[in-house]
Amino acid sequence: MPYHRDLRRAPPMVTSPQNLTILEAAKVMRDSQVDELIVIDRMNGRSHILGRVSAWNIVAMVLATELDHTALTLGDIVTPPEYPRCVPCILKCRSD
Repeated sequence: MPYHRDLRRAPPMVTSPQNLTILEAAKVMRDSQVDELIVIDRMNGRSHILGRVSAWNIVAMVLATELDHTALTLGDIVTPPEYPRCVPCILKCRSD
């Protein structure tokens, strides 16, 4: 029997702007009860996904390295989505 994820129990996806500080982002995560944020950028009235930041990213990249969590923003530590990195490969393979 194939595995089906119950979307009714899935945690909500919470978006945050890239200029949100790490401290503010941690508070959003706490208040929303999520362990990752989808980082967006607004250009020309449209939202573009830049990637995601997880609680682990905050711990490993900021807190454990003793960087200033009040000065760094989500845009500084965002993990980009995988698909944009694949697009040039796909285009190259199609042209061969």
